[in-house]
Amino acid sequence: MSFPEGHSISYWLSEPKHNYRHVIPTSYPLLVPRKKRRRRKLGASARSFAGPKTPSVHVKVALAEGGLHGAAALVKPALLYADRVTVFSPAASMVKSAQDLASLTDAREQAAVALQLIEGVPEFLSQLDVDPDTLSQLRTMLTLDPQLVRGIARIVGGAREVDELYKQLGEVSQVWQDQMPEAIERITESTGAGELLVAVEAGAVEVADLTSTPSSAVVARAVRSAVGQSTDTNLDDMVSGFTTRLVEMLVDPGSFPLLDGSSASLIRALEREAMVLPSDLSVRRGSEVTAATAFMGFLPCFPEMPMDEVLDLRKRLQNPLVRFRAVIGEMSREFQSRPFDLDFAREIEDAWRLRVEPALRDIREALAEHGLLREVASVAMGDPRRILAEAGAVLIAANSPIVSLSHFLGLMAAIGTPVADTAGRAILGVRAARQGVRRNAFYFLHRVAEEARRS
Repeated sequence: MSFPEGHSISYWLSEPKHNYRHVIPTSYPLLVPRKKRRRRKLGASARSFAGPKTPSVHVKVALAEGGLHGAAALVKPALLYADRVTVFSPAASMVKSAQDLASLTDAREQAAVALQLIEGVPEFLSQLDVDPDTLSQLRTMLTLDPQLVRGIARIVGGAREVDELYKQLGEVSQVWQDQMPEAIERITESTGAGELLVAVEAGAVEVADLTSTPSSAVVARAVRSAVGQSTDTNLDDMVSGFTTRLVEMLVDPGSFPLLDGSSASLIRALEREAMVLPSDLSVRRGSEVTAATAFMGFLPCFPEMPMDEVLDLRKRLQNPLVRFRAVIGEMSREFQSRPFDLDFAREIEDAWRLRVEPALRDIREALAEHGLLREVASVAMGDPRRILAEAGAVLIAANSPIVSLSHFLGLMAAIGTPVADTAGRAILGVRAARQGVRRNAFYFLHRVAEEARRS
C-alpha cells in the first residue's frame, strides 16, 4: 500500500499552506497514555513545617503568526526572565502534536492513527483495496489480543482471513514508519520550529493544548483541508482555542503575557469590539516582561545566541535576575502605553536610551577601571610611605655585618613583603569594586551581553 505524490502522509503533513491545517493540530492522549507520577505522602508534622510557596514568574507567550521563524526572539528572553514559560500558538501546537505522533513506536498504535486518517479522508480510502466492512474489522482487531484473535480464527476456520487482515495492518503501520520521519523533518524546517523544539525537548518550555476536540475528528478535518476538501462547517477549533486562551491571559491578573505582533493586533481588534477588557495588573505585568524582552533584544549578539546556550545561561544568572526583575517591575509602572498598544515600542526605546544603555556603559567602565593592574597602581600611589618604609627596612637588614644562609633567605622573603601586601590589597579592592557593580540592577543585561558575545 502506498500513496502517490501529493496525497502521502509526508506531503499533507508538511506542505506549506497559509493556514494552520496542513499539519495535525492536536495531541493523542488516548493513544499515548501518560504514566501517573506517584507522589510521596508527607506526614502531618512535615506538612506543618512547609512554608508558603515562593511566587513565580510564569510568562505566557502568545504567537499568532502562521510560522515559528520569529518564535525564538520571544522565547529566549522569556526563558532568561521567567521561572516557567508556556507557549500558546496554533503552529507550535500542531508541530508538537506531529512530533507526538512520530514518537509512536507500537505498531498497533501507529496503525490505529493511520486508520483514523484513512477512514476520515476519502482521498486515502480510495487508494486502498479495502471495503468499509474490512476497515471496521481492522479497527476492531486493534482492540483485541492478536493471539486470542488467531486462536478463535483457527477454531472457526478463518485463520487465512485473519492472517490477511493482520498483513494489511502491518502495511498500514509500515507506511507510517516510512513516511513519518521525513514528514517531521520537513515540517520542522518549513515552519521554523527548530529553535523552539530545542527548548521544548529540554523541558524548559511547555506548548499549551488549544483544543479539546477528539483527536480523530481534528485529524480528519485537518487532512481534508490539506487536500482541498474543507467545508464551511469545518470550524477551525485550533484558532478558536487560541483566541480564547489569549483573552484569558489578558484578563487574568496573575498572567505575565508576552505577545507577538499579530497577537497584539488581535487584542486591539477584540478591544474595539468590546469583547475583551484587559486586567490592569495583567497589563502591567505584560509591560514588565515585554520591556525585559525588548531590552535583551537590543543587546548585540543575543538574538543570534543558540537556544541550547540560552538554556545553560539561564542556570547561572539567578542572583542578578532578582535585581533586574525588581527594576523592570518598577519601570513598568511608568509606561503610559500598554504592551499591545502601537506606541509602546517608542516608550521602550526611550527607556533604553535614557536609563538602560547609560547604566550598561557605567558597568563596563567600572569593570575596566577596577582591573588588577590599575588597582595595584592605585594602592602603591595611595600609600607610598608605607611601601618605602618596608623597602627601607629590607635594605638596612641587607647591610647588616652578620650574613648567613638563613639570614640571606630571610632577606629574600622580606624583599617580597611589600609586593605581596600591595597585590593582596589590590585584589581586595577589585573584589569590592566588582561586588558593587554586581549590585547594579542592570548587571543582568551586562552578563547576558557578555555571554552572547562569547558564544
